[in-house]
Amino acid sequence: MPPEWWEKWGERSKWFDGAGRPLNSELSQSYTWEALLEDHVQSERRSDRMEPIGEDEKDAMLRLLRWMLAWRPAERLSAPEVLETEWMTRWALPAYRKALRLQERRGQRRFSKRK
Repeated sequence: MPPEWWEKWGERSKWFDGAGRPLNSELSQSYTWEALLEDHVQSERRSDRMEPIGEDEKDAMLRLLRWMLAWRPAERLSAPEVLETEWMTRWALPAYRKALRLQERRGQRRFSKRK
């Protein structure tokens, strides 16, 4: 959280002490983006017998998430900027197009067609 927001947060004392430590022990557990990706994406892929995401893709995905979820709106990417990121152009959009082709070959139309 940006320091200026932290200072203005009127309800802060309900959740944190004067040193900024969480009052609730459950809140004291902080997770990195890397740990969350491992727990919620990589482990699921492994359990489904899918290949884990490679390091290059993982790095690009984490960069995208950080840009999209920045605290300050002015620091976030716009939708057109998201579509131009490395993760979208190298992995997401090609996978989407491949899925479209597979659906069309099977005579199914589950995704909207996008150029």
